[in-house]
Amino acid sequence: MRPTQKPKTAPKGFALIVTLTLMVLLTILAIGLLTLSSVSLRASGAGSDLAVARSNARLALMLAIGDLQKHAGNDTRITAKADVLDEKNPQVTGVWRSWEGTDHEQSGAFQGRPVSPGNYATKKRDRFRAWLVSGDTATMPDTTKASGKVTLLGQNSVGDGPEREKLQIHLTPTNVKSANQQGSFAWWVSGENQKARLPKPYEPTADTSARWAMNAKSHAVADTKPFNLERLLTESTLADKSITLREVDLVSTGSALKSSQQFFHDLSTSSVGLLTNVATGGWKKDLSLLTENWDRVGTSGLPFFRVSPGQDIQANLPTQGDPCPDKSILYPWAGYRGSSANIPIYRHGAVTSWENLKDYALAYRDKGMSFSSTGQATIPTYSVGIDDTANSFGFLHKVRVLPLIARIQWVFAHSATAVATPPDNFQAQLLLAPVITMWNPYNVEMTFSSIPLSFNIPKPLPAALKYTINGVQNADFNSLTAGSLNYTTPLSTAGALGYRISEAFTLKPGETRVFSPITKVAAGAVLELQPGYRNDVGHFFNLRNSTGAPAIGPSSASISADAVLDTSYMDGNPGVGIYLDMSYNGRRHLAYRMVYTPAVAASVYTPISGLGSTTLGVAATSPYPFMTTVFGARMASKTHIAAKGFVQSSPLVNYTAMGGKDTIESTIARHYGGTNHPVNSPFDYSFEKVSPFSSLLPNVSDATNRGYIINGFSKADGLSRCVIDELPTRPLSSLGELTNWDLRYENPIPPFAFNLIGNSDASPLIGAGSVVGTYSDAVNLQYDDSYCANHLLFDDWIFSSIAPDPTNFGTSGKSLQKTYTDFISGVSPLGNRAYRPLPQDAALGTASAANANTLFNNFVARADSWRTVSSRFEVEGMFNVNSTSVSAWRALIGHARNQKVPFIKDTGNAWSVDVSGKSDYAFSRFSIAGDAEAKTRAVATFPEATEFSGYRLLDEATLDALATQIVRQVRLRGPFLSLPEFVNRQLSSGNLALAGTIQAALDEIAKTSRTNPYSTILSVNNRPSSASPTSAGEAEYQFPNAAVGQASYGLPGWPRQSDILRPLAPILTARDATF
Repeated sequence: MRPTQKPKTAPKGFALIVTLTLMVLLTILAIGLLTLSSVSLRASGAGSDLAVARSNARLALMLAIGDLQKHAGNDTRITAKADVLDEKNPQVTGVWRSWEGTDHEQSGAFQGRPVSPGNYATKKRDRFRAWLVSGDTATMPDTTKASGKVTLLGQNSVGDGPEREKLQIHLTPTNVKSANQQGSFAWWVSGENQKARLPKPYEPTADTSARWAMNAKSHAVADTKPFNLERLLTESTLADKSITLREVDLVSTGSALKSSQQFFHDLSTSSVGLLTNVATGGWKKDLSLLTENWDRVGTSGLPFFRVSPGQDIQANLPTQGDPCPDKSILYPWAGYRGSSANIPIYRHGAVTSWENLKDYALAYRDKGMSFSSTGQATIPTYSVGIDDTANSFGFLHKVRVLPLIARIQWVFAHSATAVATPPDNFQAQLLLAPVITMWNPYNVEMTFSSIPLSFNIPKPLPAALKYTINGVQNADFNSLTAGSLNYTTPLSTAGALGYRISEAFTLKPGETRVFSPITKVAAGAVLELQPGYRNDVGHFFNLRNSTGAPAIGPSSASISADAVLDTSYMDGNPGVGIYLDMSYNGRRHLAYRMVYTPAVAASVYTPISGLGSTTLGVAATSPYPFMTTVFGARMASKTHIAAKGFVQSSPLVNYTAMGGKDTIESTIARHYGGTNHPVNSPFDYSFEKVSPFSSLLPNVSDATNRGYIINGFSKADGLSRCVIDELPTRPLSSLGELTNWDLRYENPIPPFAFNLIGNSDASPLIGAGSVVGTYSDAVNLQYDDSYCANHLLFDDWIFSSIAPDPTNFGTSGKSLQKTYTDFISGVSPLGNRAYRPLPQDAALGTASAANANTLFNNFVARADSWRTVSSRFEVEGMFNVNSTSVSAWRALIGHARNQKVPFIKDTGNAWSVDVSGKSDYAFSRFSIAGDAEAKTRAVATFPEATEFSGYRLLDEATLDALATQIVRQVRLRGPFLSLPEFVNRQLSSGNLALAGTIQAALDEIAKTSRTNPYSTILSVNNRPSSASPTSAGEAEYQFPNAAVGQASYGLPGWPRQSDILRPLAPILTARDATF
């Protein structure tokens, strides 16, 4: 039988597996195709979304730029961050309309004169325009992080954490909808000019005193230290490679946060500005080109002050034929007194003229200075007689350069001379020795050679004496000379006292020289004076008893005296004081007047009794001093009545109409507040009891015969030299340098303030909310002159520094044209390093010398170029004073890093301009400091002398405190709607009315011993001034707190606001131009 074979079959489930596999493959393919389709669709959708987002972003950018142009595009728009109003406010930028002329009289006779806006806060709210953010621009946005908001500035930009989150910007977006799509956008604009510019340290083009002096005039390179950028001090080229803020991180060191995050709101790599007048619009005008081309600008119709947008006040210039034209004074609303029939001194107005400003600015060129290569400058004296009507132009409009009378000290001494009968008897005498300290207050050497120099006192001195001789007291007091109203029996019938210097003398910068008599002559004869102090010569007065008989007695006869200090004379009105003329070449050139009423004299100066008891025998052997009286510039003397330094007393003043003289002088004829009290005088008159060895007697230094001034009378406490004013030895570069221009010049009415421009201290004689005193007319003489001058200058004018560039000092060097063509062609910068040409001008200028000359002809050589040249500049690092960044302010005020300071080095018989080693944070009143650094121990005088006369170095702690206080003041006062508003005090009340922003900050840090920059001065000379001086009613203070201060306030070693501002002024503004 055969077995049966079964047929083969496929494995069970294979077809299913294959089918399933194929289905899986098909599914995968389908999924893949679907996936590809989905990806394609999604990509298409994402591309559409991205396009929408980009479109929205472009829309946001256009809206932001449009709103920026709409709200902030006008010249007269002010920008500031919201936290200027409150520190808690966010970092958003607001826009305000500037004052636009509403902060001064806009029409009428007083057009341009400052007025108070009233309630500052309310007026500023009314001038607000918008916040530069998307959404509701009228309402300050909430920028805190929250759901639904978008982040515009986040942790990657500024860091995170509680203190950093408030610096971030998160805004609710604005929705954008259309038929087929929707989206949203948000935008925020921030100003770059409220930040410090990335520091680019540089050194002068030459290591000379002249080039370092240029740095002192204008220098605004931010301090590297606040931003952890110390590498830039030695590797400054790294700054040129840091185009963005993120790149700064590659340079910074020593901080947990990156510098780009930590200082996002404080540091900018791109801040640039324009030289526009933010107050009333248009371009700033250039004092450099105006003064250098003065003879070409015309004499009438000159638009020197923009009173409102599009409207200028037209000024005129004086000429020899017309020395007093309308609107030629700096104040366009003020006029000259009197008429051509009056002598020049009686014609001077409230302040001096634009012509006088020009003469000051060009002193380096036009005053006949001669220079050494190291900076020693010598100037000839220049003055026009006070009554020279043939040269009223020269008197009113040329800067006077003369040595001043710092002090006249009279030494009263008992003396006696033997008589023939009876034998061994003596005629009792008063010996009155005048000791005159002449002073050169300037930074240049001067020789006075117009000899003889005469001093005439045609009215009685204040002292009257009652003698007791041999136990018998005279019945009455006797005036010294004839002419007294209340003591009609004088010791001498002479009607005047006269002194004379007959030999030429030279005074080095700031130097003093003592002159005293060389003979003993009868009162009435002219006393010859020579350098040095002699104590046995002078005018003698033979004494008489009550019957009129000669006072004669034996050698044993005693002699003593009592004194009163109220001898009055008639000068239109009865007065007590000094009537002194300094004359040469037959004319009076300085007319010193210090007069007060008999009633004030009686209350201020008390009688002195029991003066100098001795015998006639002793007095015959050697004069026996018993009293000294001192008259002189208040700031040059240790005074009887303390006033607030340079706020109330200018050392350059001579003529005053005090003590009732204002009411009887024909071109004044009214009483001005404060004229009846000596505290408001620029002079002081003191009376002291002395003995033969008193420290109050005159002292002289070594063989130079210098006297001692400012702080004391001797080598132990006085200065033998002190520069208090700078005449330009190079062209000016900053408005701040005009602080040394004697703006008030021959105004005879207080307040006699000094260093006016750039400073901001209120006067006690002017109400807190006003700039004028009692009167409001064209011939008013009483103003807050700092306020008015700052108001007229700081928005309208600059010094471009397009001027001749001397190699050292004087005129030898580059011409004005060469300065400009080198600048525009990139060969060398201007003195104002921050000023750079427009890119198109720079491109043309660097292409060829011919192009540079063409640009000069087009933009500089024209007679009216002073009106338009500002339009050809950009300002690198221009700084908005509304900034609330402490770091930015700290960097700016600490600009002087690794700087050398030129200073006057005195060795007694010689002087030179020396240069210090490199130092940090130097502040000086002058481009060449008048003395060495404060704290340098002086050799020729008391050790602390340089504290008063030298420049000062401030330390980091002081600058940190100052920056903090500046920002505090900015918040209290801001936003500033003009640059002068920042410089000036508020016309309001209280502390804000006492001083401007920086001065108020200085005053605040002085309240803490650690940061008080004046502490050493006060340890030597702490003489506070009072809001309520003796006979306060006669002082007539309208703002008493403005008188509170120190007698040494404002001396060169006492930093003031203008000292901080001077190097920074060329770059300051009140708005952003880079966003």
